[in-house]
Amino acid sequence: MAMALFSGIRRIWFLVTLLLQIAPFLLTGYISAGENPAPKYRPVMLAENVLLRPGALSWSPDGKRLAFVSGTIKIYNWESKQQDEIDIKEPVYVNWAADNRLFVLSRADNRDVLCTINMANPVIQKTCLDSDADALFPLKDNRRILILSSKVKYLSFGTDTQYSLSIYDRKDGSKKGIYSFRKIYSVKNLNSNFLEGWIHAGVSPLDEGLLMLEYVKPPVVRQYTKIGAIDPVTGKFQPLSENTGKKQYISGSWSPDGRRAALTTEDGRLEIVDIGQDPIPLSSDVSGLYPSWNPMGSQIFVGGHVLDSDGRNREELIQGAFDSVGHWSPDGTRLAVISKEGLRVLEGFSPGFIAPDKPFDEDLAKKILTLKGLLRDGLLTEEEYTIRYKKILGKTKETP
Repeated sequence: MAMALFSGIRRIWFLVTLLLQIAPFLLTGYISAGENPAPKYRPVMLAENVLLRPGALSWSPDGKRLAFVSGTIKIYNWESKQQDEIDIKEPVYVNWAADNRLFVLSRADNRDVLCTINMANPVIQKTCLDSDADALFPLKDNRRILILSSKVKYLSFGTDTQYSLSIYDRKDGSKKGIYSFRKIYSVKNLNSNFLEGWIHAGVSPLDEGLLMLEYVKPPVVRQYTKIGAIDPVTGKFQPLSENTGKKQYISGSWSPDGRRAALTTEDGRLEIVDIGQDPIPLSSDVSGLYPSWNPMGSQIFVGGHVLDSDGRNREELIQGAFDSVGHWSPDGTRLAVISKEGLRVLEGFSPGFIAPDKPFDEDLAKKILTLKGLLRDGLLTEEEYTIRYKKILGKTKETP
């Protein structure tokens, strides 16, 4: 009888221990099989079937709403805890502009369509595009949109890739190509991460340059990636670093001030590059595909982890989330993450800056955008533009 009583106590103790372990997840309404998101950030699951790729979610400028691709377009209101649906067929990319308009790319009936939704009066305005479109990036003037098109064709002897970047003017409906790139690689079935992973970074908060990782495969030496940004005014590819050590990179994310970028290598390791400098590997065993830099601090999400830009203060949020896609809210306190399990939001982060990281410099960005406007209007030559641009950045570097 004593043995039976002892056995019963052990069972009760086991059940109590198990309950204490899963209680935090029960309080949030979510239990994950194998992922176990950090409970202190109060994870909330919003949807299970969410497109796992860059451009599948976007925060509103005020951080109160989150739009994401899940069959159609879903919008979750963080204040009311309500979720609305916008009936757009086959959406592939979503991005919120500064003027509170939501832009969506869709591929309904074999046509690429740009959908514009004014959230003050949610009526969908549709514009048919005359070429393939894979991503869009609204610019700060609330008028022009960068539209990226890509075509990948797998051949018997290699992979044919084509990229083109255009500027669509919402006011007059014009579309102008500013950059194109085509190359046939001798590699069959080239990993799609190398071809599309860089789309995640988007445009720089400083000068609206679009980060691009150009895959290069020379005939003799090992293949590598050229790191640069495409200027939306000149249409030219400007290298971020002249020496990348002939490495292969997959994706990236801009720092809050646009002076640095976080990059992931082919094996998912994180590196930091200052514009004009060599990339620096972080002393960390964290790995992932898509880095996401907190817009209000030095914290970077990648592969289910958050770590500082110096590689320290690492914290695991989600287990087994190597290919997860994360996006920080504008105030940096919330993090939306898409993984194989679905879309969840974690909150309660306290972002902060670690030298040499700095907050976004609005005055500097305005000076650069004014300079770009002068070039676009023909009031400056390209040579004058380049000299003044470097001078503006140079003066800023000397400021303590």
